[in-house]
Amino acid sequence: MATGHRLLLVAWLEGRLAGTVQIETGTPPHRAGISLLLVDPAEPRQGLGRALLQRAAQAAERIGRRLLTLECPAGGPAEALIRGLGWQEGGRIPGYALDAKGQPEDVVFFYKALG
Repeated sequence: MATGHRLLLVAWLEGRLAGTVQIETGTPPHRAGISLLLVDPAEPRQGLGRALLQRAAQAAERIGRRLLTLECPAGGPAEALIRGLGWQEGGRIPGYALDAKGQPEDVVFFYKALG
């Protein structure tokens, strides 16, 4: 953020920080990437993840980006959310990341055309 290559958006719920999303803009000028989406696990099913992803797309479009990308663990609630928002799957890599226990997990890459 200090270098100007990342945007940070936050979600507040009843005066508390409840979620955040970071948009990586140190990319070719036509695209941006979602590098981190976090929602407080104490606030499930409040629509915060959905709202943050929608605002991230709006912010990226506002700064002239035409393509947004992200990756997420396969088979979890994040994948369902992303698909529900109309993102397109670009591919899947088995064992690409490690889960919290250090075990390999599959990752799905998504993209969304803007504007």
